[in-house]
Amino acid sequence: GRTALIDGPASVRITTGKASIFACPLKIRRNYILRPWRRYPLYAEEDTEYEISLGENASHVVVDGNPIEHEWISTVEKCMDDETIVLIGGVDSGKTTLATVLGNMLVQNRNPCIIADLDPGQSYLSPPTTLGSTKVNTPYHDLSFAPPLYILHIGSTSPTLLAEYQIRMSENLLNKIRRKEKFKNLIIDCDGWIEGENAIKHKMKLLDIVKPTHVIFMNNIPNGLDEYIKDISIKYSVVNSSKFVLKRGQEARKALRELSYRRFLKNAIIRTIPITWVELTTIPTEAFGTKQNPIEYFRRTLTAYAEENNLLGVDAEDVMEGFLKNRIGVLSYLIGVNGDMLGIGLLAEINLRKNTLKIFTPVREQLKKIIISGIILSIFGEEIFHVKLEK
Repeated sequence: GRTALIDGPASVRITTGKASIFACPLKIRRNYILRPWRRYPLYAEEDTEYEISLGENASHVVVDGNPIEHEWISTVEKCMDDETIVLIGGVDSGKTTLATVLGNMLVQNRNPCIIADLDPGQSYLSPPTTLGSTKVNTPYHDLSFAPPLYILHIGSTSPTLLAEYQIRMSENLLNKIRRKEKFKNLIIDCDGWIEGENAIKHKMKLLDIVKPTHVIFMNNIPNGLDEYIKDISIKYSVVNSSKFVLKRGQEARKALRELSYRRFLKNAIIRTIPITWVELTTIPTEAFGTKQNPIEYFRRTLTAYAEENNLLGVDAEDVMEGFLKNRIGVLSYLIGVNGDMLGIGLLAEINLRKNTLKIFTPVREQLKKIIISGIILSIFGEEIFHVKLEK
């Protein structure tokens, strides 16, 4: 067979023949959206005709071969009866691609599965700075189109800044999935932090709480993890990255994050909520247990933003006025009455005189708690500013 490598943004529609993307069979005459800064290998399993529409900076080239390596297929076949499968590899090693292929092949084998994304920097199941999950009952050409199951906040895109907190929240997410959901396979896609002693310790702690039945390493086992894996007698496989994997730079990763923020802020309205109706807290308080006034933390974030942008003589009230006008705010995590995270919002104002706060969010449900980060975004997902996380 032959493969059309399509770098989005684009859309594609099969008119005749039989084709797939990441082992997801494509339906005839259905439009498939291909996101920017991602590569989609459309594999023709027989003579196939298709229509394609390319967006700005998109590309399309046809090459020989199957994008799903033979060793991937044999590894997936070994995983059919494994309850918990962990994927470990570096940045742009193809973990997400393998998770998609694995999920699609398992569900087509009548194995209902759940995928958990533990990478807060390049999350595809939830907003950046969070951990996400989804239940796979049907094949997906792109897992970002799968509806979220559970989302938990982290507060940073970097696993190095909140490593212990990420471990704790990963355990909470997996416990919730195992307690509430029925599945045959749980696929866990880890972050790409694998270089250095701290990264190896982080992965060891993660494996301790996950208790996997099978670990799949991309390209090689990171130095320091090989002896650990053998000592605890976990079944493991090593597979090579796809030769078609797309390498992305910092700017492309930033653009993908902003696209994801925009997706989870879509249809946002401005909500005015009495301060006494919700519990306000901050990421440093949640992560480190440090006691601090959340309103003061919010105002300090605004002041730091003003200083960074040389806005002389501008105080927090002036910044809030500008935020409301320009639809900007401090990224916050919205917790519902049952304790589950409902989504994200941009906190734009806290008015002590009126005892109200104003937040841009698509979440309409009643809130129990708002967790304030130190990240400032626009309603379009643009990363504008962030304060350094400190205990």
